[in-house]
Formats: sequence, structure tokens, C-alpha cells
Amino acid sequence: MLVYGLSALIKLVVQLGFVWLAFWSLKDIPWNKLTSHFQKAKILHILLAIVIGYTTSNFFIGLFNLIIGYRP
Repeated sequence: MLVYGLSALIKLVVQLGFVWLAFWSLKDIPWNKLTSHFQKAKILHILLAIVIGYTTSNFFIGLFNLIIGYRP
């Protein structure tokens, strides 16, 4: 039971880290020029960072699980 809790905690930290990394890497894009409303541009930035971060973290977690042969 402790192994599953630790695995879930590690997965959560990795996903939040990748979302933060995607958010940080997208901050230099001029979102104001893409849409006419600043609020919509901000929401687009956040949602795109979540999508990219979640996808990349699941890829790397799945890759790591395949390498070590662990399937919860």
C-alpha cells in the first residue's frame, strides 16, 4: 500500500514539474498578438501549458515504467 502511495506522489510531483516547465517555456510567446483579449490569451497560455506538461509527463513516466518493468 505504501508503494502505491509513493508512486502516486512521485507521479504528481513529476506532472506538476512538467506543467511548470511548459508554462515557463511558453511565457516568451506574445499571446496578446494572437488574440484581441488579454484574459483569453492568459487562459490559452495556462491551458496549453497544462496540456503540454501532462502529455510529456505521461510519456516520460510510461517510458520509465517500461524501462524498469513496473506496471501498477
